Order: sequence, then C-alpha cells, then structure tokens
Amino acid sequence: MDDAAGGRRGQRPQLSPSLFDALHDEYGIDVSGHVDLGGSSNLNLLITTGDARFVARVYRQHVTARRLDDIQVVRRALVTGGVPCSQLVTTRHDQPWTTVDDLLVEVEHFVEHDAEMDSRERLTAGLPLLGQIHTVLRGVTVGAEGRTPRFANHVEAEDIVDRTLDGTRRIRSWGPTSEELQLAESADELAHLLASAERDRGTALPRQLVHGDFWDNNVLFREGRVVLVTDFDFMGERVRIDDLALTLYFASLANGSDRLADLVDAYEQGLDRPLGREEREALPLALARQPLWSVGGWIATLDDEDTARRHAAGMNAPVAWARAIVDDLERWRETFS
Repeated sequence: MDDAAGGRRGQRPQLSPSLFDALHDEYGIDVSGHVDLGGSSNLNLLITTGDARFVARVYRQHVTARRLDDIQVVRRALVTGGVPCSQLVTTRHDQPWTTVDDLLVEVEHFVEHDAEMDSRERLTAGLPLLGQIHTVLRGVTVGAEGRTPRFANHVEAEDIVDRTLDGTRRIRSWGPTSEELQLAESADELAHLLASAERDRGTALPRQLVHGDFWDNNVLFREGRVVLVTDFDFMGERVRIDDLALTLYFASLANGSDRLADLVDAYEQGLDRPLGREEREALPLALARQPLWSVGGWIATLDDEDTARRHAAGMNAPVAWARAIVDDLERWRETFS
C-alpha cells in the first residue's frame, strides 16, 4: 500500500505469467526457480535457468523509457570509470529493456555477494566509491527525466518549508495522536530554522548527477570489497553533499553519530575535486535536512493514510536529532572542517 501522489507512483509490481512469458520470448530464459530479492521501489527477481542466474527488474509505472535510458547511460559511464555496476542482458532483438503489462523490464547478470553496506567497517570501505561516482558523474549529461526523479529520498533546500508543510498539514488533518502532533510541530520548526540558515549561508553550491540512495543493500560486498552498486531509482541532479548527507544520515541512525568526520574523509578519497570550504560548512545543514524528506516527501504523498501513519511513527527521534545539529551548528561545522 505504498502508492503515492494520487496513484502516480504505482504499486510495486507483482509476479505474473506475462513476466515469465516475456523472459522466454524476449531473452530466451526459461525460469526454473525464482526469488523476490526485495527492494521498496521495484520488483527485483532473482531467476535461475540451468546453471545461470539473472536479476529481472520490473519498474513501477511512473518510470518512463526516457528515464530508464538515462539510468542505463549512467551505469555504463560508471562501469567505464571503474565503478562496479550491473552487466545488462539485452533482448533477442538487441534491445536494453522490454515491457510487460506496460511496465519496463530489464535483465542483468546476478552478482554474488556476502554482505551489504550496513556496518561502520563497510561504510568506511564503501564511501570512497561514492566519491568516485560523483567524480565520474560530474561529466555525464542526461535528459530532464534522468535529472529529476518523480519520487526520491530528497528535498531541495529551497523547498524545505513548503514541502514540510505539505506533510505536517496532512498529519494534522487525520486527527493526530500527541506523538504525531509533536512530530508536526517539531518538523515545522526544523524546516523554518533550516530555511533561515540556508539563506544566511547564501553561497550556491555546484550541482551534478548523483546516485540518490547510496546505502545498505544498494552497495554489495564480497570478501570485504564492493562488487556491485545498484538501485539508481532516486538518481537525480542535486548538490553532491546532499547525496553524501543521505549516507551519513542512515549511518547515524544505524551506528550513531560519532566518527562521521572519518566517513567524510573516506568519501573524499574518491574525489578528484576535494570538498570546498563552502561545502563543508553546508554539510551539517544538509545532514539536518534529511529527516524532512520523510515528512515532505512520503508522509505528504503516500496515498494510504495507514501507510503514511506507519511512516510517521518512527520520525520523532530523527527530527529531534536533526534539530540538535541546528542548535549546535558551529560545533558540527568544526567537526567537518
């Protein structure tokens, strides 16, 4: 029940006989076994045929052919730049994707792995690759749909108040509990504080393509080494520290906020252009902005109220954590200086 924006996101695709027919007709794959690999955006299906294994990815209805073309352009550029991304399997007619029930489908070779980027050790090993991704993508140009995802874990700094208010108005409209009302009030306060701090900063930071969700099962390891970067569903154009801040935010939720500066240093190892002073000063604000994409991006737009309320249930602590960053901004800037 995670459709959003009045049905425009689409439900996560389901298994269907037509998918297996397409795998046979378009790819010559006769499925002898299959496992749903999970993932919140798409159906990612591990399929076995004889001794070979592939992943069939079925995209939600909002993903257009132009956007998928741009995602594939980015993955090819990253592979050329030394980043391990999926190896695409083309159709019998040498096409990079097909359609099933009006949904886009691509097939790639399965990559063996034994861990995800969900620990401090693997974050330290993986973040130089995020820097490398940003280095490569700075020189990549895609179309408007590739630059602008319709749904993503991201809110632009200049939109933070309006988007947050969309979420908090919805919270107040459903007869909130005291905890939900506290979330609405705290999120509104945080959004206004961040907007003011961003205006005071004043310096426009350079924009480029970024991954959009560099975390957890989107970064896969084997024997301590990254072997696959996947899931470009939230790929878009934004300032690069927003992409870094997303990873640092998830790392803080999972492992605590100590040693974040070490992770920033690890990220910078992959850059050909080190973080500038303005970027380092802005990084705490980007970090504090992260919980508000939950409020303004998902709570505001999820179609099912119960789903939105479940999403809201875990957000009081992250918003309080972000408020503490804003209240102690100079210390956080010193941390990242």
